[in-house]
Amino acid sequence: GRVVAFEAQRIVFQQLCANVFANRLDCVWANHQALGSVPGEAEIPSFDYAKTSNIGAFSLKPELQRRRGLEAGEDRSRPERVAVTTLDALELPGQVRLIKIDVEGMEAEVIRGGRRLLEDNGFPPLLFEAWGSDWYAAEKAALFAEIQAQAILDMQLRRLAALERQKIIDDHDELEAQILDFTDILAKPG
Repeated sequence: GRVVAFEAQRIVFQQLCANVFANRLDCVWANHQALGSVPGEAEIPSFDYAKTSNIGAFSLKPELQRRRGLEAGEDRSRPERVAVTTLDALELPGQVRLIKIDVEGMEAEVIRGGRRLLEDNGFPPLLFEAWGSDWYAAEKAALFAEIQAQAILDMQLRRLAALERQKIIDDHDELEAQILDFTDILAKPG
């Protein structure tokens, strides 16, 4: 199997690559990119990592940073730009069997950018965190609604596809019977 990883923060990306190399994880493909709902660019603030105890907890949402007390060491005046891609834009070999999303409050955006990939791969399991805090309740509800809407749409499309397939089989059988009848009629003399 293959693990495809994305990390938007340059220093955390470098740490990821160092861990991949140190642990000889040849099946991991690391990308210094962010994932979102549409391709583009994102600005990642600079950090004083000596003032931040959890360097992986950064969120692109300043309000989330504030609510979680993570703005210490953050410097939004010197941002680094990073490319944003979508799950749908990826050309992944084989079947996707699991998607782990750890994007600190941006989960719904990543899912919106992966509708086709999710559908094409039969909606593989999604692992993500959704905080239980009251202040996150609305975003959490929206995230679960997004996932449920995708699952319902997929279920309806599969059901319709199965019905259409059965209709084609039935039409085929009916046409074959008619062909046999016509062949029989043509074979009989006058």
